[in-house]
Amino acid sequence: MKESLDSKGKNYGGIWNSENIERVEIVMKESLDSKGKNYGGIWNSENIERVEIVMKESLDSKGKNYGGIWNSENIERVEIVMKESLDSKGKNYGGIWNSENIERVEIVMKESLDSKGKNYGGIWNSENIERVEIVMKESLDSKGRIYFYDKYGVMRDVMQNHLTEIMALVAMEIPSNLSSIHDYQREKLALLSQVDHVTAEQAAIGQYESYVDEWREEMDKGEDDTSSVPTFAGVLFFVSSPRWKDVPFLMLSGKKLDEKQTYVRIVFKNSHFCTVTPNYAEGDHACRQKQIIFFIGSGNHPTIAVSRALRKPQVPKSWSIPDLDPDTNILGSPVKDFYAYSAGVELDAYSVLIKECYHGNRDKFIGSSELVASWDIWTPLLRALEDVPPMRYPGGKETGRWLDMEIQGRRLRSCHKNDRTWNIEDSNRFGMPSISGIPDTFRSNNLYTGSKEDTVSLLAKHLLVATQSAISSHGAFHVAFPGGNTPEMLFLHLFLRMRHTFPWRETHVWLTDERCVPLDSELSNFNVIYSKLLRYIPIPYTNIHPMPVQLAHGLCNLKDGGPELYSAEIKRLIPDQRFDFVVLGVGEDGHVASLFPHHEILVDKTNFVLFSDGAVQSSSPRRMTLGYSTINNSRNVAILITGERKRFLVEKLKQTHFKNATEFPVLGVAPNNGTLSWFIDHDALV
Repeated sequence: MKESLDSKGKNYGGIWNSENIERVEIVMKESLDSKGKNYGGIWNSENIERVEIVMKESLDSKGKNYGGIWNSENIERVEIVMKESLDSKGKNYGGIWNSENIERVEIVMKESLDSKGKNYGGIWNSENIERVEIVMKESLDSKGRIYFYDKYGVMRDVMQNHLTEIMALVAMEIPSNLSSIHDYQREKLALLSQVDHVTAEQAAIGQYESYVDEWREEMDKGEDDTSSVPTFAGVLFFVSSPRWKDVPFLMLSGKKLDEKQTYVRIVFKNSHFCTVTPNYAEGDHACRQKQIIFFIGSGNHPTIAVSRALRKPQVPKSWSIPDLDPDTNILGSPVKDFYAYSAGVELDAYSVLIKECYHGNRDKFIGSSELVASWDIWTPLLRALEDVPPMRYPGGKETGRWLDMEIQGRRLRSCHKNDRTWNIEDSNRFGMPSISGIPDTFRSNNLYTGSKEDTVSLLAKHLLVATQSAISSHGAFHVAFPGGNTPEMLFLHLFLRMRHTFPWRETHVWLTDERCVPLDSELSNFNVIYSKLLRYIPIPYTNIHPMPVQLAHGLCNLKDGGPELYSAEIKRLIPDQRFDFVVLGVGEDGHVASLFPHHEILVDKTNFVLFSDGAVQSSSPRRMTLGYSTINNSRNVAILITGERKRFLVEKLKQTHFKNATEFPVLGVAPNNGTLSWFIDHDALV
């Protein structure tokens, strides 16, 4: 570990002992001789492979200084390996599966990537970029790590975490507030959600020839045993966004390759036609390949290299122009073809992370939502490749052109002939958890329960099933969503898990209610639905129907007739005035939509849309809401209740003799010719 830990005596002397540190596990690279020699000469970033810190559940990581918890009571261990069984996320670890407790540390790129907006924002798009290459090559084999490596392979070990993080940083939109970690993570999550489903035809995998012998020796296997884990992979990605439409992202990583090197290369379309034969010797760069290359852990390379055919970049004043041999090349092109800059002294990644962790800074950590989004990209591909044998390659410089690939449309093809049999598996990711002792009905209607994530997953599945009958019947699916906090996890699930399977282009999104505030207000229900769901999914803008709360005369002015306009819109697009699905959250006082206890509009059984001013305890009491007549005319109504704070309400509702809708408006929800289902998580139910 580098400088930041060298200060242990100065900063941490009082706790740097066995009474405070529970355990430190350091994974050494294969080259280390651990047979009792003095380690003083190898205690550096060249030999220490990684240090990962995972805090115990008890840690409060809300940006506070960690000085008081840097001891064995709170540091569980250094190094944790998360296995595929963690795909059960909420089922097994629901209580700790959130960004406040998981601090998975990743540093992959530095300040140079922030230059994309400042220098090249106008050309950072599909009109100008031909492809993006993200490459991490290692010259070492897997000796000494096979016990770990054989469980995960190159994709889980490197590509799913490190290289996917790099791809997100390259392709994400620049946050409006660069100092906000929440804005930063939101944009990164938005990008990951837009990655298209990856098929087996977009991947090429290989294994160096001596791997199986090494595996047999380390794992004490016999001559008849074998392993098919890939040590090399190339994967082709596409991102469904206007900026990156049809731009291939080629991600590559492998063991025992020709050299150790990690870089990102953005290759631009060569649209410049030279009428005069260029004289490259005289510095004529106009017709050269245009590219920007970022070297990570640059070593002998510059931090960034930009083709002279592009505009000279603006870099921080602290950066320098490296003294490079003019006869050398950068990824095959002469060094004189580039503007090259170095960022100076590069600190070891883990030294930086441990320091940031100690000071409570979270901007270099990824959140759990991003981690889950990455898994959702890679897991289906890994399953599809389970029965695909990897191509064997010699390893090292002897590999030559053995692993070359070519992009053919949306397919990735190995240039080396190799017969493949693709086996794409599909699995049902949903299912009702088996819970003994809990009834399957609630107030005589179907009850679906489980952890919060399970409950939301079940509701999402019901929505997907409902789309099929609706679209086959009348060509569209009309759903009304609430705002507030309750449906946020549902929105997250819909765009992370169902972005590619849900028929968004045939879906119309309506609101159950809206506050009388501008639609871009943080209090606006539409703003919640837009920021948590709509901005991430491929839904036509004409299929989005916010409530008209702000018209000519201001907010919810009777003169504008907002409720009548929304009613007319419903009647125009839904001839029988029946929503296919209405999702309702329930407040602690039992209100649904903006139908509040003891309000006069509760007796209105005819108007489709009404004004309500019953939210007397709210900072925005005036609302627009769907009425009982609209809700109860729907084909499917789902009531979603989550969290311990709703337990008192649920206990009241369990009393079937209690039917006072005036006191608890949720009891007024009773579809005339439709289905009512209750989705209540364990925290609220038991």
